[in-house]
Amino acid sequence: MEQQIHPEGLFPQEIKAIEQFSHVFGHMRMADTWKIYCGYQFKDSQDEGEFDAVLVTHCNIIILELKDWNNGTVTADKGRWYLTKGKNSTDMGRSAVKVTLDKQHLLLKKLGYYRERFSNAGRVPFIHYYVVFTGNAKINLPEQDMQHVLTMDQFLKLADKDFFNKTFKPHPLACRLYDDRWIFDTLFSEENVKPKSIVVNGYKKEQIQLRHPDGLFTESLATSLVTKDKALLRQWDFSKFPGLIMHDFQQRQKFIRHEQHVLTSIKKRDQDLYNHCLRPLLVNNE
Repeated sequence: MEQQIHPEGLFPQEIKAIEQFSHVFGHMRMADTWKIYCGYQFKDSQDEGEFDAVLVTHCNIIILELKDWNNGTVTADKGRWYLTKGKNSTDMGRSAVKVTLDKQHLLLKKLGYYRERFSNAGRVPFIHYYVVFTGNAKINLPEQDMQHVLTMDQFLKLADKDFFNKTFKPHPLACRLYDDRWIFDTLFSEENVKPKSIVVNGYKKEQIQLRHPDGLFTESLATSLVTKDKALLRQWDFSKFPGLIMHDFQQRQKFIRHEQHVLTSIKKRDQDLYNHCLRPLLVNNE
């Protein structure tokens, strides 16, 4: 399975998930002609134009919204999703299923311009959409949402040819999508797309200001979606650390909270210096 990825439009854990997709589906003969486009946003669209991944198979299109949520339970209330950990519940935004449905509508509209040029003339390929949970969060969502929600293991079952055909029931005339690769390459060309925006705790990532020489972290400007305040976003890639020490959650937690302890020490010793230091709004270590 071929990949076209814009790494600046994805989190490291999302890239890892896509690499896992490619590895598992790579053992599937009919996936030889598949291609996955990841981390892109259409330049002429707003949020509904952002795609974690669009998988073009031999017979259909599958939009994937990736959620690496951990250590809690995902629930829904009045069209919004929440991640509950103990007594704390975090609003994770509008239902990701409904958000992904909007993306399906947009992609269907864009492909409609090529309707007569598809090999199955006059028919736009079927577009399916799923929210794929790649973390360990438990899922307790309404049945209408669960129709479009998969765990990582459930999605990877599609690598079985019989299961794939039973799930999608492709029409023989639809199984020529490999002849139409040029349409998707055009759609996801540099002329039409840019890196997908990354949002962390309500702050939208902008241009990268600093990259660690060994890829341990990047620092980027970020803007609040609510207040428009500016912040500096630092993203660590623990897979780049030598050895296995950062594979342990407790060790990662201790590491990224070290700056908070340093700032506390500075505040006690030199208030003026502390006033000129950047202070963390939130530390997300999962």
